[in-house]
Amino acid sequence: MPSASILLAGALAIAPKPPVQLHVDFAGANADRIEIKLFDTAGSQVGISQTIELANPADVVVLRELFKDAMEDFDLTCELPDNSTKATIAGPPGHFGRLEYTTYSLRGKKWVKNPKLKGPTVRVKPKGRFPSLAVNPKPL
Repeated sequence: MPSASILLAGALAIAPKPPVQLHVDFAGANADRIEIKLFDTAGSQVGISQTIELANPADVVVLRELFKDAMEDFDLTCELPDNSTKATIAGPPGHFGRLEYTTYSLRGKKWVKNPKLKGPTVRVKPKGRFPSLAVNPKPL
């Protein structure tokens, strides 16, 4: 019969890793349109880009709710504390590597990137390299 320590070691080896979290604050975030992309820790895009279009001016409460929906479309969870501008995003390690958040303005009839607009800011720096947030990332 196997010893308890061998059974425990085997159980720990197959136990799923806890989700990684990213804590953000939407205070001051604004845009007419937002495009969000999710990348895994290997750098590959996960799923399709999520697009949020907002009425002008964008209300942070509405923005957080739409952002939560977008995160759920990526199979991530997003907790929104009441009476707050903050959000906590969580997902499995490996799957949740980086979020890219790009802001757009409507100029005439065309959407154009507008890096002068603000997105959420990271409230608590994650342990390690992942997950991360890039607002209006520069092209490589």
